[in-house]
Amino acid sequence: MKQLRWILDHSLFIFTLFLLIFIPLYPKIPLLDIKHTWVYIRVEDFLIAFAWVIFFIAYLRKKATINTPLSWPIVVFWIVGAIATINGVVFIFPHLANVFPSLAALNYLRRIEYLSVFFLAYSAIKNRKDINALIAVLTGTMIGVFIYGIGQRLWGFPAFETMNEEFAKGIPLRLSALARIPSTFAGHYDLAAYLILMIPILGSMIIGYKKWYLKLIFFLTSVGGLILLLMTASRVSFAVYLVAIA
Repeated sequence: MKQLRWILDHSLFIFTLFLLIFIPLYPKIPLLDIKHTWVYIRVEDFLIAFAWVIFFIAYLRKKATINTPLSWPIVVFWIVGAIATINGVVFIFPHLANVFPSLAALNYLRRIEYLSVFFLAYSAIKNRKDINALIAVLTGTMIGVFIYGIGQRLWGFPAFETMNEEFAKGIPLRLSALARIPSTFAGHYDLAAYLILMIPILGSMIIGYKKWYLKLIFFLTSVGGLILLLMTASRVSFAVYLVAIA
């Protein structure tokens, strides 16, 4: 009984850590096709839906909350997106050829999905031990992303991109020596967006932790992330990185 209670109390945290590992590292292989688009439903879409079931149970047990410092900005963003989507479907799309309202709705729902995981993670973190576990998972995942990205450049690891209709079908690609590196992500811009979030966080841990070997791990991981960011050749992302790391 105690073990079951412990699992229920920590299920949101455990699943949050699992998502932080799975979403970046699992190749973006399509699962279900959506007509009139080259967008596919992937495994992580179902996992996030399942995470929301866990969140709802935790919320009923008063172990989770939707009251966060970013709740209102996120809700406002969703409202603005809904207005823009409805405006496009009703007033603009009827005058354009080969434009499908379902695609606009899908894009809007994806924005809700992307931001919704913030509420899961916010409710999952309870104390300092949780933060230490979170940092460990972020570091390990970053190392995995780096190794796979280097493997694409040196050892021919396959890439699963969604940059066009054919690539999005899940065809494994062998990148050339001059290609931009996407690592485990659906494109090099996606990888760059991930890196400019992770490098400043892990780089700041060099100051945040006192033990020298932890400082070394964070330093090497941050440098590896920077090398991978340069391999994406995303100039805007690199400019954002300079601002963030400063």
